[in-house]
Amino acid sequence: MKKIYRYAVLIALGMLLMPGCKKLDEVNTNPNNPLTVTPATQLLSSQLLIGYAMGGDMSRFASIFDQQVYGASRQAASYNVYIAGNADFDAPWGNMYQGMTNLNDMINTATKGGNVYYAGIGKIMLAYALGMSTDVWNSIPYSQAFQGFNNLQPGFDSQQDIYTAIQKLLDDGLIDLNAGYGGNLLPGSDDIVYGGSITNWIALAHGLKARFYLHTGKVVPANLTAAMTEVNSAITGWAPCSASPTGDAYFQFGTSELNAAPWYQFTTSRPGDISFASSTFAQTLQTENDPRLASFIDVGGDALGAFYGNPNSGVRLMSLAELFFIRAELEFATDKASAASDMNTGAITSVTNITGADPTGSAWANTYASETAGSVTLEKIMDQKFIDLYLDPESYTDWRRTGFPTLTP
Repeated sequence: MKKIYRYAVLIALGMLLMPGCKKLDEVNTNPNNPLTVTPATQLLSSQLLIGYAMGGDMSRFASIFDQQVYGASRQAASYNVYIAGNADFDAPWGNMYQGMTNLNDMINTATKGGNVYYAGIGKIMLAYALGMSTDVWNSIPYSQAFQGFNNLQPGFDSQQDIYTAIQKLLDDGLIDLNAGYGGNLLPGSDDIVYGGSITNWIALAHGLKARFYLHTGKVVPANLTAAMTEVNSAITGWAPCSASPTGDAYFQFGTSELNAAPWYQFTTSRPGDISFASSTFAQTLQTENDPRLASFIDVGGDALGAFYGNPNSGVRLMSLAELFFIRAELEFATDKASAASDMNTGAITSVTNITGADPTGSAWANTYASETAGSVTLEKIMDQKFIDLYLDPESYTDWRRTGFPTLTP
């Protein structure tokens, strides 16, 4: 290496004697291998990696296990009867940790540069990725992670410590986003979730705080109170923006084969592996004449419907409907009238945002979105939330957490 360096120096010094020659640092700079990466590049690559993992393997495993889809052939048929090995989860683990490593680097770079918006969004994204990862794998590396060659075998943090870290990241992210513009870089097209809308990111942060507080409510009852405070803030702040007409948070993918949504890529490259029409989920929606069925599933073609089956379909992080279902669950123990009202609002909001048509007054709404204090149950709340969370790994967490919907192995 030293010989190569000396040789390069001698050549460079000779060239410096010639008029019009470039400087040494210009000669030895590879424009395709930059020493620093901008926060914009890091944000985009991180969102793509995490979005692809969540809408890819994580979604497929979760939706097979909780019977939203049916594993019909090859590996998917094995997963359908709960046969899976360690290696089956290597790809989502790698994608999630590469994405989180990029986010950690972006947070450090943005913080040093005073770019609080990138730092804040990075912390919220990292909290989301950590939360979804610990829900799947329990203990995971965090406090010793992201060090590269300095620590190739980081220790695993307990799930309790991970949840504590998640809440701190979200709190710190909110501090950054509420700090004001002040000349900082503002994300735009490099943010494939909200296009740089800080208002929406703030609402999403409160929503994620509510989600993860709810996950731990049975262990730490005080977290249920905290979850209620956060979900109220999220619902109040939820608003449409240019990147999301409903305000719902999705990783937005492209229209070409190279940047298409993960479910589209899977179904076009592995046709027949998964049946959508044969799933318990599809049968339930058919029985209930649910208006979301056609958007979710092309029953006749045994394929995904347009909502998730197109090249540019999104991968969901969180929806407004989920927030109403979270609040309904929190209210159920003490205020069934409010729980019924929020469950009904969540169901109506879900159908409206997924199909584009408000179902109020329909036969379906009169049956499934007209609960009262005397008729609402936790099972009904969770069943409606389960439908809204189609293909979202959060639905698998809810099922393990509450036992609803009732599924037969």
